[in-house]
Amino acid sequence: MWRDNVWYRNMQPRLKEVGLDWANFLVLRRTHASLGHEAGIDPKVSADQRGHGIGVAMDVYTKSSLEARRTAAAKLQASILKPGTGTAENDSADSEVVRPGKKDPEAA
Repeated sequence: MWRDNVWYRNMQPRLKEVGLDWANFLVLRRTHASLGHEAGIDPKVSADQRGHGIGVAMDVYTKSSLEARRTAAAKLQASILKPGTGTAENDSADSEVVRPGKKDPEAA
């Protein structure tokens, strides 16, 4: 039996029926990894299902969703732009920001 027999006889025709005939086996592996990650499935279990170690599973196959990346960027932005951090929109106009390499005027 040819190794790709299951793919060409069973999987590919079903994907074509739903308009996913462009998808290949790698796309399905990445989808499995990414959806499992978003669902909170243990990465080791998910990696075992695909026959890989956890490093390959996370580095190669798992992709973060756009929403997860947006949330991470918003959290990072919020942590950087907290009041009192020296940003123009968050600090009063009369406060002086001490930048690295400059001496603090009040330290003298």
